[in-house]
Amino acid sequence: MTTVDPVRTGGSIPVFAHRFGRAYGPDSSRTALDASLAGSADGLETDCTLTADDQIVLLHDPLLHRGTTLTGWARDHTAAQVTTAFLRDRHGHETTEHPLLLEDLWPLLDGRELTVQLEVKAICDDDLARQTCRILCDHLASTPPPPGVRIEIISFWPDVLPAAASAGWDTRLIVAAPHQPGALRAWAVDSGITGLILEAEFWAAGHVNEWRSAGLSLMSGVCNDATLARIVLEYQPDAMATDRPDELRQELRTR
Repeated sequence: MTTVDPVRTGGSIPVFAHRFGRAYGPDSSRTALDASLAGSADGLETDCTLTADDQIVLLHDPLLHRGTTLTGWARDHTAAQVTTAFLRDRHGHETTEHPLLLEDLWPLLDGRELTVQLEVKAICDDDLARQTCRILCDHLASTPPPPGVRIEIISFWPDVLPAAASAGWDTRLIVAAPHQPGALRAWAVDSGITGLILEAEFWAAGHVNEWRSAGLSLMSGVCNDATLARIVLEYQPDAMATDRPDELRQELRTR
């Protein structure tokens, strides 16, 4: 397994477009993706939600009315039904864009060299999270990404990641707060987890040093504010996620 290389040319680090760059369009939309690919993003992040016919749709929220014109749960609709819905923007307004399936993403990245983080998403349902991860791994095995695209499977659900790691994928647990860093370190190492994503507000020397000494790659969760980003950068994260990669990078360069 490999980890994100801590490339710091000119004082910068790799910046990943969260939800394909949600500052540029609806979450995980083609508009957001195109803007991030045209800009300075080094990687992409998107969410993987399971449909009734075991397809992976790139939706942040499995509860459909919160991000699309459909109602109910993604798991109760087929991929055809979900992808004919319209995405809503961050203000809840209907747009002209449709959700993408995972298989729709690969042709759009052909010829690119970047990391794509696929977040296993479920709400209050650990069984569904595990099932989503298993089917996601099956999809990746049968329809792999194009050469040059590196995959990380990430999740807030710790139980899903060992299976992804055993299947050979790089994995990261998203950590909202650094509770019991020693126990987390031991679990990650024993489970073959590649790294952690620590939310930007919770970086501190103690747990960062403990996790890094175990060989874990550490990146920052979503950070849109340059003042906060500068604090996090003191800890030399391997990468940073943001909704606005171009703007954040420029603000950091002109500090």
